[in-house]
Amino acid sequence: MVQQLSLFGQITRSQHDITAVALGTLTGSAPSPFTTYTLLASPKRVVKYEPNSKNAQFEQYKLHLKSPYDDTKKDRSEYSEWVLQVSDVPSAGKRKISTQAIVESCILVQKDQSIDTVLDSIGYLVEKEYLVKGVRVFYGNIVIEMFQVLVKTAEGEWKELDDRAYLIKCFINVEKATDVENLQKSSQELMSLKNELTGFVELDIPDRNVMDSRIGIRK
Repeated sequence: MVQQLSLFGQITRSQHDITAVALGTLTGSAPSPFTTYTLLASPKRVVKYEPNSKNAQFEQYKLHLKSPYDDTKKDRSEYSEWVLQVSDVPSAGKRKISTQAIVESCILVQKDQSIDTVLDSIGYLVEKEYLVKGVRVFYGNIVIEMFQVLVKTAEGEWKELDDRAYLIKCFINVEKATDVENLQKSSQELMSLKNELTGFVELDIPDRNVMDSRIGIRK
């Protein structure tokens, strides 16, 4: 499990090219393109509970499964390697940096299986699928990604969810939640980047509830 410290921003489509150049100049390296195929999976059976009951401590989570996108593959059944990600709700309180616990594990799908059968065996099913397409640069310990989210149309084509804007995510992963020194250092690095980009890209933390993958349904 890692602690992911992050900041987010948004730019318009017309700002994309100049922002890519600026990030390349800032980091001293050309942005690298990436496209990630992502599945969002939910429990087939959602457990309801009474407030303050013993089951109130039982948490169910939505799962993210990620794999490098391959346009030669027809659908998700042809993908055999996935990264399973479970993320907790970001820490509460007045914070300048978003801090979120994330657990990841690799899944290798056997030849007689598909990712759907693997998920079915643990009581999950695919709710949505989408692509994250953009560019990535590294600035010291910080990973900076500028991307759009693409969803599949009724005709089976991938189309931007919002073709007017790009999202920017800047993050650092710290291995241990008890590593206070690295957490503080990483926060300072992100705040320094925020200050460097002030007036060009405004970085901030989103509403923590938007990043909450827990499923909490009461009776």
